[in-house]
Amino acid sequence: MKHEWVLDVLADLRTYAERNKLTALEGKLLETIDVARHETGCAPASFRGDASADGDGSCAGTVYRGLAAGEHA
Repeated sequence: MKHEWVLDVLADLRTYAERNKLTALEGKLLETIDVARHETGCAPASFRGDASADGDGSCAGTVYRGLAAGEHA
């Protein structure tokens, strides 16, 4: 629970990279999300790093807020 914000930030960054066609960055962020899930004990089925996560409520993804449509920082 205390690590949800980190996973949400990583998911937001991955979404930004995907929407802006930053493919190398997106790949590294997916790797980073996998490491973060492992180290925080978040099961892959609970958090996928995107808005389609179907978790059990124990990990980020269930509270994923995503970027606003068309937002480019």
